[in-house]
Amino acid sequence: MNRRLLPLLGLALVTGTLHAAESGPWKSQDGGISVTVSSLPPEADTVFPTNRLTSIRVLVDTTQSDCDTVSLEFDASMPGHGHGMNTRPRSTRTGPREFRVDGIKMHMPGQWLLSFRVGCDDTTRDIEVPLDL
Repeated sequence: MNRRLLPLLGLALVTGTLHAAESGPWKSQDGGISVTVSSLPPEADTVFPTNRLTSIRVLVDTTQSDCDTVSLEFDASMPGHGHGMNTRPRSTRTGPREFRVDGIKMHMPGQWLLSFRVGCDDTTRDIEVPLDL
């Protein structure tokens, strides 16, 4: 397979799965933490709709890391346009490693970058996922 096509193939796979009600898991660079995202409400037809206020459920898997306390921040940006969302998402803990993120609105189609910042005790790990809406 042509090596130049591999990044595009990866993006296509990520893009394809985000139109389901659940996506992931996506891992941190060191593989120690992963996140899985599902739509709220669960019966929604897509996790990240375009130009519609939405909420997501995020499960954080720390089985590869020894974490007592887990935190989560979520953001999304359009690097090609130099801006992010017009809203400020809020993350609320709903379980030991489960979060609800409200206030997400990807207001235009295009290439987005999802950013999950996971706190694991005194350290943080970033997970970034490209998304084409």
